[in-house]
Amino acid sequence: MVQSTLTDIEVEALCVQIDQQLQALYLHEADGRLARSAGEPPPGGLPYLQQRAIAAATGVPAGQFWTRFRQAACRDLCQPEGLLFQQWHKWGDLKNQDVVRTFAGLLTGLGIGGQVLPGLIVATAVIVLHLGIRAVCEKEKAP
Repeated sequence: MVQSTLTDIEVEALCVQIDQQLQALYLHEADGRLARSAGEPPPGGLPYLQQRAIAAATGVPAGQFWTRFRQAACRDLCQPEGLLFQQWHKWGDLKNQDVVRTFAGLLTGLGIGGQVLPGLIVATAVIVLHLGIRAVCEKEKAP
């Protein structure tokens, strides 16, 4: 995995953004209102605001980028030697800081950097934490 050069302060700021976006998603669901575009469910079950952030940052449809990211993240998320896999199976939870640092490295390895990197870290982290690691890994195993 490629290491990113995020400072501890930047990591904490991204963690706050992740928590805020997750809270907003949970509030929408609790109210029975999922964020949707023109009343359509999000493709692939990805939350709408995160889809928009991904598409704006990458210039490709969110579903297309998500497939590529999920394949890259599979080792850390879905395989026993992965840091996030081990953390999930030990604690039943993931530390935002570890997700941020791991995803920063994964995204950098995919050739993403600069000003779009923080927004993509937050969007991908929110998606994984919202859908759950099992859902992400099960989709990876599907043909």
